[in-house]
Amino acid sequence: MLALVKHQARVAVRRGLAICLATALAFVGIGFLTHGAWLYLETEYSAEIASYVVGGAYVFVGLAIFTVSRRPRKPASRPMQSKSQNVALVEAFLVGMDAGKSKGRGRG
Repeated sequence: MLALVKHQARVAVRRGLAICLATALAFVGIGFLTHGAWLYLETEYSAEIASYVVGGAYVFVGLAIFTVSRRPRKPASRPMQSKSQNVALVEAFLVGMDAGKSKGRGRG
């Protein structure tokens, strides 16, 4: 049991580290892409226009993410159990009850 918990903890830590590394690399990539877009816009138009376009793009993406995150979420519905699953559960409970009765109360 303890080995299973240790394994699950190790997997969770590895997954967390991988997510952190992926996020950091994505932010670095976004920084380089932003810089490249700004340089292109600056050479084609001007630094002022480049700043407006890049800033506006970030504001637009931020507002879009904010809007999507504010939508009400549907509660997760539990899958309905089929009748055969319920019957199997009741049958297993009754078999356990019979086994307990046949064993006796506290007598070995």
